[in-house]
Amino acid sequence: MAWGVGLDPCLTSAVEAQNYRLLPSTFPAPELVGEGCFDAVTALAVLEHVPTDELGHVVQELRRCLAPSGRAILTVPSPLVDYILRVAMTLRILHGMEAEQHHHFDVGLVKPLFESHGFRLVVHERFQWGLNNLFVFES
Repeated sequence: MAWGVGLDPCLTSAVEAQNYRLLPSTFPAPELVGEGCFDAVTALAVLEHVPTDELGHVVQELRRCLAPSGRAILTVPSPLVDYILRVAMTLRILHGMEAEQHHHFDVGLVKPLFESHGFRLVVHERFQWGLNNLFVFES
């Protein structure tokens, strides 16, 4: 049976269901996530929130969590999204977004960053009118 584990810093307690657990934590969490225990790890709209000096450690931990030939599946928005968010917030179309947490992330860093930690790029596609990027890496 497939099962999953999610980490969410906004949770105050664990949430458990038949085939998944959500834990109140942030990644990396080596005390909660064992070595090589996942076939796939997802980080959807996450990397742009990680401070630049912590990116290498996060990628290293993603690799540690993956079984041999495991996949890291991630999405990363285009830098243009930060501009669109700022304009929409200025015009009060959006409220409560945390665009300042994006650290001006450069999508061009993803492939070399993951490859430097032993990953192999399997897929890189742009979607949502080119405003988002899907990356799939194999460990």
